[in-house]
Amino acid sequence: MLFALVHGTTQSTAGWQLLAEQLSQAGHVVALVDLGGLASDSSSAMYAQAAAAQLPSGSADVVVAHSGSGLLLPAVASAVGARVQVFLAAFIPNGTTRLLAEVDEDAASIFHPDWIGVDPTVDHQAARQFLFHDCSSHVATWAIGTLRRFQPLA
Repeated sequence: MLFALVHGTTQSTAGWQLLAEQLSQAGHVVALVDLGGLASDSSSAMYAQAAAAQLPSGSADVVVAHSGSGLLLPAVASAVGARVQVFLAAFIPNGTTRLLAEVDEDAASIFHPDWIGVDPTVDHQAARQFLFHDCSSHVATWAIGTLRRFQPLA
């Protein structure tokens, strides 16, 4: 199976390295989709087209989205003809509101109060506490090296 792995809002494709290795060892093909180069006003459809363009055949069997890229998952999965969508610790779109608008409206119901306004790409202690709290120290240290700012607009 071909797995397309879409990074979240605070990581680069490097954040998928450990999972990609495991999937490859199990005999699957893995494509790491990088959506960091699109304009900040790109639509879900534009992100989906960019994802499809990065896949060997323009298609995937499974699309896995992490964090904020969950908002893009339905569009990406449709664009690449995926049979399976996986929301991995991902934001699930409500279908009516863009993520940033939803966060602006009621951030406290979405995030822990101590997380609001924190940039984990700069505040590594906060990244350990809120993003990598369930990782071993070794994996958390590695994961901090994969952080990168990215805000998709859906």
